[in-house]
Amino acid sequence: MGDDGPEQARRAEQIQLVRTMDAVGRLAGGIAHDFNNILTAVNGYAELALAELAEEDPTREDIVEIRRAGERAAALTRRLLALGRRQVLTPSEVDPDAFLADLAGHLREAVGDAVTVDLELGAPDTQVLVDPDQLREAILNVAAQAREAMPDGGRLTISTAAVDAPRDTGSDPTLPRGRWLRVALADAGRGMDAETRSHVFEPFFATEPKSKGAGLALAMAWGIVTQSGGHLTLASQPGHGSTFRFYLPILESARPADSASPAESASPVESAPADPSTGS
Repeated sequence: MGDDGPEQARRAEQIQLVRTMDAVGRLAGGIAHDFNNILTAVNGYAELALAELAEEDPTREDIVEIRRAGERAAALTRRLLALGRRQVLTPSEVDPDAFLADLAGHLREAVGDAVTVDLELGAPDTQVLVDPDQLREAILNVAAQAREAMPDGGRLTISTAAVDAPRDTGSDPTLPRGRWLRVALADAGRGMDAETRSHVFEPFFATEPKSKGAGLALAMAWGIVTQSGGHLTLASQPGHGSTFRFYLPILESARPADSASPAESASPVESAPADPSTGS
């Protein structure tokens, strides 16, 4: 009974963070949607102007710069739409172990030569329904965060497992009942304190001092996973590294009809220490 107070406080903090991220995502998605409509017209007229200008026209380079700026703005808009869970997804059946094996080369490029990537694939004959391009971006974004956490090099362990919530002790206690694919990315970095964990998924929050990675990467990953019906959680403590866990519903397992929506039931931050040696 003595642990009920701290446990309730921890869960309340987690719920508040989820609601905050949901509100931020809705705002970002709404702004991005409206801005994208304006941007479509700007980029369209730039293309029309370029089609009508001769190659030697002195104003052509100015229009080219406008188009380049428009393309950069369009890329930012797509990131904001991902955060707001308003992207157009193209889901397909994905074998997670095969998917990660194919992604291994890109993962090693994302983290650089100083970081070793270990794959521990333990979910054979498992299928999830997800947009593979979006899942790829979400995982690479988290891998880039791991690289930031290990500036002097280290090890990133990526593991997969099928978990049965709530019976499996390795599953997040706030997961709705059912069978879930867990993809864990565990780094051996500095780890995060409670204050950092409480902000880690917010847009433009830097987890490391003077970080080059401050931006939308982790916020995008959160949006992509939750729009796919899943959950993204974090376990971290200073000096013990960080473990990000993706949970996606396994196709063979129907989710309960009365389960909460991902935005309300996800638990993005766990206070338990990560275990970089296993990534589970």
